[in-house]
Amino acid sequence: MMTFIGIILGVAFVIATLSMMSKTTKRHEDPNDKVVVDLDQLRGLCNLAPGQAYVVFTTRQSGYEHQPRRVFKSIDEALAAGVSTMKRARIPLT
Repeated sequence: MMTFIGIILGVAFVIATLSMMSKTTKRHEDPNDKVVVDLDQLRGLCNLAPGQAYVVFTTRQSGYEHQPRRVFKSIDEALAAGVSTMKRARIPLT
């Protein structure tokens, strides 16, 4: 009986995972949906005011800071720093 329940739960898990992956893929392919984007698309989507100082900080899943906070003078430098951190950690934004 426990084996049967395990199989049913396993199949349900696989179906739920495939459904979520399909939904994410559809969002990624829709150019009007900005919920799922590539890292390279961030510059076109950000609404940062030019001429300011930008502080980039990243936090770990535990809540602690990953690196010391860094200040950048341009939007492009700040975005490049954030994107490089994500890529180095192999964290896909898609």
